Amino acid sequence: MDVSTDHQALFVVLREIVLDINFILLAFYREYRGRKRLCDHAETRSMPAYTIKTKIHKQIEHLHDLISFNDETCIENLRMSRNAFGRLCYLLQNVGGLSSTKNVQVTEQVAIFLSILAHHKKNCVVKHDFKRSGYTISAHFNNVLTALLKLHTLFLVKPVPIEEDCANDRWKWFKGCLGALDGTYISLRVAQKDKGRYRNRKGDISTNVLVVCDINMNYVYMLCGWEGSAADSRVLKDAITRANGFRIPNGHYYLCDSGYTNGQGFLAPYRGIIRPIEREMGNITEYGDGQYYVKVQNRIIMGCGLLHNFIRMEMPYDPLEAEIPEVDDQISDDNDVAFIDQVEPSQQWSNWRENLATNMMNRVRGGILSGAASKNRRRCWTAAEEKALAEAMKDLVVRGYKADNGFKSGYQNLLEQAMMQAFPGTTLKAEPHINSRITVWRKNYGSISTMLTRSGFGFNSTTNMITVESQEVWDNYVKTDSNARNMRFKTWPLYGDWVEIFGKDRATGECAEGFVDVFDEVQSMFVSNANTSGSSKSDKRKRKVVDENDDRFIDLMSSFCEKTDNRLGDISRRIGFEHDASMSRKAVFEALGAVSSLDMEEMIMVSQLIVNNTKNMDLFFSLPHNGRKTMVKMILEGKFPGKETIA
Repeated sequence: MDVSTDHQALFVVLREIVLDINFILLAFYREYRGRKRLCDHAETRSMPAYTIKTKIHKQIEHLHDLISFNDETCIENLRMSRNAFGRLCYLLQNVGGLSSTKNVQVTEQVAIFLSILAHHKKNCVVKHDFKRSGYTISAHFNNVLTALLKLHTLFLVKPVPIEEDCANDRWKWFKGCLGALDGTYISLRVAQKDKGRYRNRKGDISTNVLVVCDINMNYVYMLCGWEGSAADSRVLKDAITRANGFRIPNGHYYLCDSGYTNGQGFLAPYRGIIRPIEREMGNITEYGDGQYYVKVQNRIIMGCGLLHNFIRMEMPYDPLEAEIPEVDDQISDDNDVAFIDQVEPSQQWSNWRENLATNMMNRVRGGILSGAASKNRRRCWTAAEEKALAEAMKDLVVRGYKADNGFKSGYQNLLEQAMMQAFPGTTLKAEPHINSRITVWRKNYGSISTMLTRSGFGFNSTTNMITVESQEVWDNYVKTDSNARNMRFKTWPLYGDWVEIFGKDRATGECAEGFVDVFDEVQSMFVSNANTSGSSKSDKRKRKVVDENDDRFIDLMSSFCEKTDNRLGDISRRIGFEHDASMSRKAVFEALGAVSSLDMEEMIMVSQLIVNNTKNMDLFFSLPHNGRKTMVKMILEGKFPGKETIA
């Protein structure tokens, strides 16, 4: 063994250990300085941190100011009187399943929930008002929302049709009417990739909510979750065809605006007439908020609708309402009643509307309503013209004229120029020809893309035709989309182009849900949690806040200790080996004394040759007495490998 090499290696290891120790001491010093600065900052703050005793007192005091001081304060902060607040807490606890926790009672949970909805408060504001953590505020808000949605069977009203002897000047003309329906845009906050689908015709990011009211402006049905780009009529068709959706008994109808179909069950006004419930629809938009997930935002809207009905039922006087409508008694369910299961135009219904409008005008003004529809001649497009228009639109998409939901202003003029270049002398104009053709394309693309999301539908790219699993599947679909009635056996060679032109801005309604849908999902979640947890109680402790600096410091210490252990082990092995080698060198000379016929000079020379090589030393001690004599003789005579004769 080369002793100088071992000493150098040992010196390197020791130097690395010293450097690591210096580094860890520096890290300790920096950590100490950082924590000292935090302590100094806490001591110099003007407002000291809350103790548990002070915090609980302020929590009780704030809650008392909200719900126990007077009705005026309670209405201003929680949007309902003290008596209504108490009844709501009772229903949420005994019917909705809301329960108190170790530190937060039901009354405080409901107060937190109503305070957020009434004033658009953020989590950071509410946790300061109620002296709670942000996690506690969020958890109890969602618990109250879930319990509130379970009360939809109590809070949603059953509409009563208008009788023949109705004396209300506004409603007496509409015998058999159940109320009114309309769609409203409520702003949402969605992911960047979904903004195209949620951008409505006004350019805002919103959801299209279908709301149905009775004649007293109490909500009967709500469907939330459709994207803002979806048309009102499309949302209504989805509500009608859902398993637990909107139901209209035959012989009755709802008033709606001109954006809906004038057909059986739906009486739409003439163009230009003011929408019937536009004023009441605006009330619910006050509750929109963008700090939650899309599904939670939709359920907040539904919860606000239930609270609207509850307030109107429980409060004898609501200062935020201009009128005080009386709540009608709910009627019992009748399973034998036939309901309307599709939305489609009806000539018979249009004639009835015409007669109704005529009678109203005759009695009010004494005049006769008449009109004549003008008929415009339609221009037939050739296949080459359609293909050229599609290529021009794809070129605009590549050039960046495609916005989140449609094309930028002025794109139709560019398309008209492109058509003039492709077909010199053509009579195609941006308005009405190109605009009309794009509208038809968008409508057909919407029908096909919606089909392909349903089970049983497909698209054959060879024949460019729609494939359907069975006639029953087709018949069920056309009930929801009258535009698709004649699309089954046609070819659609431009569908691939439409995907590039209109793709990613088509509303799908994947998040749309009604009260029954929410209730079923909540029930299934409870069953799933019960099955997975078994008999063990779930530990609902707060998540621990871990200091990232502490994590990094612990990792650093762990790495340092591991490296140091390895290096110290190496040093111990080297020191142990040197000690063993030293003892072996001392034993060589003693062992040579047992070999006869060797003088002192020969013993010293042979010992030096053996101890300079650890392998020779190991070999020497492994041999018996006669073998050792032979090895010494070979060394003296120069016969031992690698050695010369000792003379």
